[in-house]
Amino acid sequence: MATKVNNQSVSRIRRTPITQRSHAYLRLPELSSLALVISAVIVGLFALMEASFSTFILFFAFLLFGSLIVGRKDTVASDLFLEVYSIVAISAVVLYWIYIARYGSPYYIGGSDDLAYELWAEDVVRKLGIFEYGNIRGVVVNPWHNSVGYVYLLSLLYRLGELFDGFHTMIPRLFNGMCLGLLSVFSYRLAMRLRFERWRSVTIALFSGLLPIMVYNAIHTFRDVFIALILIIGVYLWTPRQDFSYSGS
Repeated sequence: MATKVNNQSVSRIRRTPITQRSHAYLRLPELSSLALVISAVIVGLFALMEASFSTFILFFAFLLFGSLIVGRKDTVASDLFLEVYSIVAISAVVLYWIYIARYGSPYYIGGSDDLAYELWAEDVVRKLGIFEYGNIRGVVVNPWHNSVGYVYLLSLLYRLGELFDGFHTMIPRLFNGMCLGLLSVFSYRLAMRLRFERWRSVTIALFSGLLPIMVYNAIHTFRDVFIALILIIGVYLWTPRQDFSYSGS
């Protein structure tokens, strides 16, 4: 009899759709909401300690902008974005203080490409107008510089910070967090277009967004995550559309 009961139990488990079991296990809505609350509190305290109102405001601005791109109709994608963005924001604050304690500066090894990019962006704001992109080479950076587009993007973030109480190095890191959250979402949607099961698509998205090296790159002023987002969007747009529903089930 015991063997019969066990066989029935195993059979019932096998008949349970794996998407339902996996989605219940991931508990994305609860985790994303919790991560968002924690990140908002941590960023709020950080902004208070740093006296950086712009960091606090732009944390929510990037959150809103990313959420508008994702949309609320696709609830799974929305939860993915919130979770990845929140975890990156928390990680950025933690690494900031680690670098301060280790180097006395919030930059990689005390100042590397991340610091150089921000200094170039400041020079663009001080020396050029917002539409003088073509003059960045030769005026701010060398004529053969290969990252002018990213320097210009950072200059826009610099100008955005100055609308409030000034630029802070956390602003481009939060922007990268938004980009990584969107990368996770488009990885999920690409997997769905390729007819992966929903639970596999969610797993792919979380792997893309929470892979330690991706988070590590995002919490520096580096261009890697932004470029990766452009590439994944390009692949997503190139992939033929399939019939599936953006439901949260």
